[in-house]
This record gives sequence, structure tokens and C-alpha cells, in this order.
Amino acid sequence: MRPVALVLVLMAAVAGNAVAEEAKKPVAAPKDAFEIAARLQKPPKADLFQEQPTWKLGLVIAFLSDELGAPILVDYRTFPNAADTRTMLAETDVRPPDPSRSVELHLASACHAAQWAFVIEKDHIRIIDNEAWNEMTADAPDLPDLRGGLPLDKKHLLPEEQEKADRTKAARAKWLPTITRKYDAVPLKDVLAELQERAGRTLALAGAAQKAADTPISVSFLNAPFESSVLTLGEVAGLQPLRNGTVSIFVTRDRYAELHPKKAAVKPATDAAPATPAPRPEIMFHLSNLYREWSSAAPDPGQPNPNAPPAPAENKAVKELKRLMVAQLKGDILRTRAELLAWEP
Repeated sequence: MRPVALVLVLMAAVAGNAVAEEAKKPVAAPKDAFEIAARLQKPPKADLFQEQPTWKLGLVIAFLSDELGAPILVDYRTFPNAADTRTMLAETDVRPPDPSRSVELHLASACHAAQWAFVIEKDHIRIIDNEAWNEMTADAPDLPDLRGGLPLDKKHLLPEEQEKADRTKAARAKWLPTITRKYDAVPLKDVLAELQERAGRTLALAGAAQKAADTPISVSFLNAPFESSVLTLGEVAGLQPLRNGTVSIFVTRDRYAELHPKKAAVKPATDAAPATPAPRPEIMFHLSNLYREWSSAAPDPGQPNPNAPPAPAENKAVKELKRLMVAQLKGDILRTRAELLAWEP
């Protein structure tokens, strides 16, 4: 039995050395951003944290970069103070999640410790400031509401309502993961299943839209916010996505038209004469004052002074003012004093 046990021990040692050597091999560089995104979903091969529970932020980023085989770069241009950012890299302690979790979760936890974000580029990952991320996602549209409610970014809300809507939108963009994925003739139902699993949000085909479940989808997403991806996917599939609470559903365009009927356009009466705007008293007042100033006329032109010298010949400015006064009386002009003063004959 002893020779057998010795052989097993030697085999285990050899296997352990092989695994260690495999872990030391450099990872091949990814060919594009989509391969980087795919590698982010895998757990790290080595457990950096088995020796000690916490590591400095800069060392964690370097370790994850080796695991990916792609550089993870800090874009100091996006931070208010580059020196403070370097200090955080050297001094911030990071306690990572379970080592069996994905590299993405490890990187997200590291960035969260410093209130940072990251985006996937062609051949690397770029770490940016949270404010820069908010700017990147500020124009992300909202899904229309199932029951025809107003989107969250309508500007005619009251100020306090708009502020709350902006916070809600920013929170959704921040906490929902971005989508970096390339689909080539993948059935719609499989695309929805993958996006649903990644975002942790329910995606469903409703009613007649279920007939499009096997429609082949060819589309690429790169750091796309979740709702932007869903809207784009609906356009590619010829469907309309809607928000129903935390659930996103796809309906046909006809069904969307039933749920959101267009208001009939109000046509103006054709037999009514167009209304003539009344002259604006404040503009007439300024015009009169300017006319008197520029033409050297008496203060009150309605009561001529017989002893006053003859009025000078009208120049271009005076003629233009007369024309403006007549036009104002006809209701054809709405000019301000600043515009008149800026006019040069």
C-alpha cells in the first residue's frame, strides 16, 4: 500500500505544480472589446486574497488586469484632482467578494470603494470618475410607460418633480449594468434571455409580439445603458418596448398605437380673419424718444415752437425710425429698444 500512496502523493504534487504553472502563464491579449466583456464574466484563475483579506486598490487593479490579459487604465483627465486619484490608488483598502465571483464583480467592487466607474474600450478597460460616467449616460432615453405616463425627463414638470426624476434616472443608469455584446443572427428570445440575466430585469414579449421570438437579431452594444439597449433592440426587431414598473415588455407597433393614441391636430378656422396684434405701448414710447433724439426735434412734436430753427434734413436713421413707427402701428413689428440701438444706418 505504501508504494501506491507514494505514487498518489507524487501525482498530486505534479498536478498542483501544473496548475500553478498554468496560472503563471500570461493571458493572451483579447482581440476586441467584446472578448474583454466575455472574459469579465469569468472568475479569476488565481485567488489573490487567500494570503490576506485586503489589498490596496492599485494592486487589485493590476491583478485583475493580468487576469484579463488587457490593460486597466485610470483616465486621470476625468478626475477633478489627479494627485488625489493617485493617492487613492495607493492607500484605499479593498475587501473583494468571494473569489468564485466574476472578474467584473471584483473590478466593480474595487471601483465602488473609490466611487469610480469603468468602461470597456477596444483593447483595454478605462476607469473614470463617477461624474464623467453620469455625463456619458445623461442622454440615455427612458422607455415609454405602458399606460402612457410621461417619461421621466419631461421638462415641463415642476422643478422639484424634475429634480426627483433626474435623480431616479441617474440611479437607474448607475445601478443597472451596461451591455457590451455582439449578436450575429441570434434569435430574439435568446438575446432577451441573456440581457435579462445580465441586468436582473424582466424582459418579456407580450401578445402578438411573441411571434417575433425567433427573429434573428444582428446588433452590437458597447457600454450601452440597459434601457438604451432595450430601445435599440426593439427598433431592430420591429417592436416597441414599454416600461411597466420594473418590467420591460415588447409589443407590436399596432398595439403601441392603441395604448398611446395620437391626439388629433387642431386646425385653425379658415373663414376667420387673422387677428392683427395691437401696437406695444412700450416700444412706441422708445421709438418716439429715439425719433426726437436723433432728429433734434422739439420735446413735444405735437406743439411746434415758432421760434425754433428749421428741422435738419432727415438722415437714414430718422427715415428708418419713421418706417419702424408706421410698421409698429400696423402691428407688423415687435422690436426692443436694444435692437433699435444696435441698428446702424
